[in-house]
Amino acid sequence: MDLSMPGIGGLEAIRKIRHRDKTARVLVFSMHESETFLTRALEEGVLGYITKRSAAKVMIEAIRHVAQGRQFIGQEMQTHLNKKAGSFLSETLSPREFEIFLLLATGKSV
Repeated sequence: MDLSMPGIGGLEAIRKIRHRDKTARVLVFSMHESETFLTRALEEGVLGYITKRSAAKVMIEAIRHVAQGRQFIGQEMQTHLNKKAGSFLSETLSPREFEIFLLLATGKSV
């Protein structure tokens, strides 16, 4: 899903797709590298987010993860996710819980 596609717009399209099928597995492929777009896409229920600067092998990995129902956030977007997580989760989670959260956020299994 491209967030900047003409017409309806990517976020609205995601909203409509997820409204029709809550189990739909959506991967965002976007030029937007800001925390705002990442956050909004995740709030809409996407499983993956990569940027158009991503290498072909990263795209393939993202598609495989999302097809299997696993989350995939491109490395260039991980910084935003880690900062956001650190700002509110570090205050509510124990150090070990936070460590596990970060592993899960990067696609690792525990």
